[in-house]
Amino acid sequence: MSFGHLAHAKPSLEVPIVTGPHADVATFTSNAAIAAGQVVMLDITLTTVSDREKYVIASTAALGAAAIGVALEAATGAEEVIRVCIAGYCEGVSCAAGVAAGDSLYADDTGQVDDTAAAATLPVFGVALSALDAVANTCTAYIYRNY
Repeated sequence: MSFGHLAHAKPSLEVPIVTGPHADVATFTSNAAIAAGQVVMLDITLTTVSDREKYVIASTAALGAAAIGVALEAATGAEEVIRVCIAGYCEGVSCAAGVAAGDSLYADDTGQVDDTAAAATLPVFGVALSALDAVANTCTAYIYRNY
C-alpha cells in the first residue's frame, strides 16, 4: 500500500471529492459497491491478513470502529481499485443530518459521518469543517488518521 498526495490523474469531473495538499491518500481494493464520499472500513470479516488490509467496504453497524477513510471515487462492485483519503482535508464526505461546522464526527453504520451521541461510542473519525450541505448530503471534514 502506498501513501502520498492525491495526484488527479483523472479529469476533475471524474474525481469529485477534493483533498487538500497535505491529505494522505491510499489505494485499496473494493470488496463491494462503494459510493464516492462514503466512509470505508477495512473488511475485517476476511480471514487472511493480506486480504484484511487490502479490501475495503462501506462502514457498517457492527464494524464501524474499523473505519479508515473516505472513498474518493466510486466502485460498482468488488475488485475495483479506489483511492481513499485516510487523513486530512476532504470535501464531499457523505454526512448525516444535523452536522455543523466544528462537530466531532464518527463513522456511522450507513457509510456516513455523524455527530450524534449514539455514534459517539465509536472512535472520533474527524471534525466537520462545514455544516451539512442539505442538497448533496455532504460536508467538508478533516479526517483523523485511523490507519
